[in-house]
Amino acid sequence: MPAPLEVDLTLIQISLINDDDPEAIPYPWSDALPYWAATLCLLQQQRREDAQAMAQLFNSLLPECASVVCPTLLQNPYGAVIRSA
Repeated sequence: MPAPLEVDLTLIQISLINDDDPEAIPYPWSDALPYWAATLCLLQQQRREDAQAMAQLFNSLLPECASVVCPTLLQNPYGAVIRSA
């Protein structure tokens, strides 16, 4: 019988050495990743407003990524994706 599972873990990605190495970050997360990288770069440059804008773009893509990875999420009548409890 399927049941929900909560896991607390840390993943360490392997280094990409050659162009032939497999991508460690699977689709669709690879679409959102550039926005998070830009957020970190802008924070390092002390451009907080720009970093906040990139973080908002990153966060706006996360529900779409989650719905691709976990299609068992419930759709309400208004089209929003919600997690089942």
